[in-house]
Amino acid sequence: MSGESKLRNGSPIVRFGGESVSFLMKVRSGSYSYEELIDLVEEKVSGLSEFRDKSDLPEAPDLEAIETLLREATQLWQKNSGEE
Repeated sequence: MSGESKLRNGSPIVRFGGESVSFLMKVRSGSYSYEELIDLVEEKVSGLSEFRDKSDLPEAPDLEAIETLLREATQLWQKNSGEE
């Protein structure tokens, strides 16, 4: 659902509400069989290919930028927790 929002609207869903929460709670409680969930996912994925093709997301992540962000976040965490 969050990935769908990213493709459709350009931003992920961080907090879910309404029908989405109800659905996620049913999944969590085991209301759907594995086969039912796979069918739902396959249906959702096939409908998203159109949005993926029109998306401005890159084909692959920028691994160098990810490494830099991780390094900076780790250094900041270490500095703030006194673990330098």
